[in-house]
Amino acid sequence: MPVPGSPSAGSRTSGGGKPPGGGKPRGESGPSVAAALTDAVLDEADAISALLDVAAALRESVKRSGGGGAASAADERGNMQDLMKEMQDASFTVQTAEAARTRLTSEIAAALGCEPVLSAIAKAAGGGALLDAGGRLKHAVLALKSEMLILGGLIEQNERFGAMLLSEWRRVNMDFSRSGVDLKG
Repeated sequence: MPVPGSPSAGSRTSGGGKPPGGGKPRGESGPSVAAALTDAVLDEADAISALLDVAAALRESVKRSGGGGAASAADERGNMQDLMKEMQDASFTVQTAEAARTRLTSEIAAALGCEPVLSAIAKAAGGGALLDAGGRLKHAVLALKSEMLILGGLIEQNERFGAMLLSEWRRVNMDFSRSGVDLKG
């Protein structure tokens, strides 16, 4: 479930291996400052979109793990472990991008003498693209929150189902033990 404009949907990517947020041009103001912050916001949106893609893949893996045979379940467990590692890496990338955006927002707001919020910086620096990027970031965050809520529910459902099966297994075993049936062979 890629977010429109996410890297997996074929949008912009951070070029040249530069760190998220790029870096604020020192001593510049107006459009160039807004452009630097726009890049940082889009870098964070891209990182969140990548995390969203991993969360969606993990959700599908959790759904698949509920059915199938033992070999299928073992394959899915390995796949889920790989996806959890990817999720951890993607989460770190999001945190790095967020820190860069937050730092840059504070620096630019201080230089412009305005509040450290995108709308105030866009107004002071004339950055309409900054507001568009902020909207994309907000959409990515909301989509990720939704996906994480669904994923959490599925994991809890699987946990309850597993506990129910274990409880039923123990009850059946006790019934056999009480009846004197020898299951040892």
